Amino acid sequence: MLTIKHLAGLIVVVIILFVAWNHFSKSEVQEEPIKPVQVQKKTHTKEEKNTAMLAIINGETDKVRAALEDGMSPDSIARVPGVKIELSFLEIAVRKNRPDIVKLLLDKGASVDVRVKIDPKDPDNTSNFPVIYEVIYGGNVEVASIILEHLSPSDQSYKGIFAGLSWAVAKNANTKLVQLLIDKGADVNYSWNAQTPLIHAIDENNMETLQVLVKAGADLDRLAPYGEYWVNEKKRYIPKQFTALDAAKIWERRNMYDYLKSVGGKGVLYP
Repeated sequence: MLTIKHLAGLIVVVIILFVAWNHFSKSEVQEEPIKPVQVQKKTHTKEEKNTAMLAIINGETDKVRAALEDGMSPDSIARVPGVKIELSFLEIAVRKNRPDIVKLLLDKGASVDVRVKIDPKDPDNTSNFPVIYEVIYGGNVEVASIILEHLSPSDQSYKGIFAGLSWAVAKNANTKLVQLLIDKGADVNYSWNAQTPLIHAIDENNMETLQVLVKAGADLDRLAPYGEYWVNEKKRYIPKQFTALDAAKIWERRNMYDYLKSVGGKGVLYP
């Protein structure tokens, strides 16, 4: 007959066996480590990239976003109709003045240094920095603001803003673009094409830009090289170096001459 004493002993034996089995299972059985999920990078065909490129041209932001979320690189390149070389998505968006797509590409990791290739014979040429080149060439202030916001001194393209400033002034760009470049750190005394931004502003007869450059610290006494210049649509040989005040006199910019004189400008050809 099973007594209470026998039942208690049986329960103790069961408990001991359970504890022993649990200890054995934990020490002998090793759990499989959780392996990270390997996400394979999706390769996209030339046709798919061309489709995304056309979406950029047409300003179809949602289609571009879908392509990027499908794994397409924001630094992809494609051949734009009518353009001899392939361009990056970012260059195309800048060229077509698509600020929303420019921001989208940058937010998704597009590099401002995409397709940068320095020419050792002309390392400062703006065309070495394709994205900056497109910013200056296009002159769109909103697009420029987005690009420059993402540009840092550690980027190769940062160097492009120095010659870019002179080029922007030389092509008579919006004064707001000139100010953006200065605010980003462009040197107002940087000489491109043998002329400083100040001389370019006088040549282009842009009084507003001239004032912006002077307020930013442009050197009024900086000498421009002698040589042959286009002066009021005619070639003219200037035999000696000259200052900004001299240039205002040579180019017959009376209002600029008076302004430069009032802020301390001096001449060497016309003292």
